[in-house]
Amino acid sequence: LRNDLSNPLWNYATQQKTAPGSTFKMVSSTAALCENIVDTHSKLKCTGIFDRFANEQYRCWIYPQGAHGSLNVTGGIENSCNPVFISVGLELGVDRYYHYFEKFGLLDKTGIDLPGETTGALIELNNLNQTELATSSFGQSFTVNMMQMASAFASLINGGTYYEPHVVMAIKNSDGATIQKINPVIVSKTVSAETCEFIKEAMYLTVQEGTATKAQVQGYV
Repeated sequence: LRNDLSNPLWNYATQQKTAPGSTFKMVSSTAALCENIVDTHSKLKCTGIFDRFANEQYRCWIYPQGAHGSLNVTGGIENSCNPVFISVGLELGVDRYYHYFEKFGLLDKTGIDLPGETTGALIELNNLNQTELATSSFGQSFTVNMMQMASAFASLINGGTYYEPHVVMAIKNSDGATIQKINPVIVSKTVSAETCEFIKEAMYLTVQEGTATKAQVQGYV
């Protein structure tokens, strides 16, 4: 299926491959917490630029006007600080990173009840080098579909339970009687409820006072 809005079967959410960008930082944060790379009180450093690699420099969005300095994990999320997440990603390493790609369903189709779902494009495990690991930590150098990311996020909201996504809740006949009910299907357990609560609070603060204030929905708390 082509990216063609005139095609009635085209669905941007399930068929468009896109780099998730900063939305992926929730996965990076969660992985780092679960693997004890950081804890809720850890201090991480942003000098405005990350230049550990010989031919590459990765800048924080605030650079060159300044740097975030010392941040805890919540602060790193609130400020969407790339250098912080690069440090976290490199500490996690390739194998553990891939493990969380898998845990959050980013290697496979979600199984949603819509036609033509595709999967994104990830660098194969044995070809993932340090530079690409760094860029992956803040959601670049790979692609997913939007439903994959939405389902991963939903598992964090659901206390670590990953459900198979569905559009249809029930099928009814012309008389309004339910002839088929689509029951929730648990696919896996991603992370602990405790970790989810921490990440949810960090996401809330990001929208309330961090880099995503424009994403606030009036009347929704």
